[in-house]
Amino acid sequence: MIVIFRVDTSAQIGRGHITRCVTLAIALKEKGAEIVFICRKNPEFPYKLFKDKDFNLSLLPAYTNKLIDKESWLGVEELVDAEQTVEKIGTIKPDWLIVDHYGIGYEWESLLKEHVKKLFVIDDYVSRKHNCDLFLNQNHLDDISNELNENILSENTTKLLGPQYVLLDKIYCEHKFSKSINNSKRILLYLGTDPDNITGQILARLLQPEFSDLKIDIVLGGCNPFENEIRKQAESNPLIYIHDVLPDLCQLMKQADLSIGAGGATTWERMFMGVPSLIICTADNQLLTCEALYKEGLIEYAGHVNDIDIEDVVKCLKRMIDNVAHLRSLSNKGQKMVDGLGVERITDMLLSA
Repeated sequence: MIVIFRVDTSAQIGRGHITRCVTLAIALKEKGAEIVFICRKNPEFPYKLFKDKDFNLSLLPAYTNKLIDKESWLGVEELVDAEQTVEKIGTIKPDWLIVDHYGIGYEWESLLKEHVKKLFVIDDYVSRKHNCDLFLNQNHLDDISNELNENILSENTTKLLGPQYVLLDKIYCEHKFSKSINNSKRILLYLGTDPDNITGQILARLLQPEFSDLKIDIVLGGCNPFENEIRKQAESNPLIYIHDVLPDLCQLMKQADLSIGAGGATTWERMFMGVPSLIICTADNQLLTCEALYKEGLIEYAGHVNDIDIEDVVKCLKRMIDNVAHLRSLSNKGQKMVDGLGVERITDMLLSA
């Protein structure tokens, strides 16, 4: 079986899309599939992510347009990208083409369908029209099946909806344990690339005497533009630990009593590992999921990054620190929501199709 992934990554796009695709690719490779990644070249491309993995990596020319919003994230016109992708595929007609890209939609997919046997689309939105055989939205919404109306997907499209299909790195599955929260003294702070330096703003408040007994693990995203400033803030406090980009956050999540994080892919990792979370929505595609998780009492929610007040974030954090019973409740609910079998379910489906 030949499986081709079309996915990109950059400072604007983030690492979540390519990371979950690599997770799925590893599982397919272990089952005997031949894996090809088609990605657009850019200065921030994470070559290390592909180190020691037996994948074929085929790079498209560097993008020519600015990556302003998700519609422009291809970096070129959609038709141009489709033609370049067809050229990369050649005449092999793969069994599956898997697309995880907000810049790719119905027209691109319609052009590519004749060059592949089957098309699988991964998307976090419920409003974008697609032409595919298999569709995945792993987010938890109030009623995602109703949100996906008849104009978005064909009635012939198989839909995989909800956290039971979360593409969770197997390192987490291998280290799942029953979280025991007896205090609230260690906090994990990770907000991805964080172009607004919310990390630095929160850290400035946590350096005040009222939080002097906290241990804080801060993970800096690979393209964090404020890395030097944050390191300087932390250097005088021996209870603050700065971590560079890590292959996974498994060990840090094991240690953490609670976490401040973004509403993307790490949300599911934290829930699986039983880490209670105060979430900041850092991208529009996270908004509905954050609101739904908060409504059901699965997270604490600070709001969208464009609207939050740091003092409100800190007040919410203090309430969490002072209520260990609530932290235990969030931990238990999270582990019940995400069982870690999503990759296995999807792999079996792709191989049997």
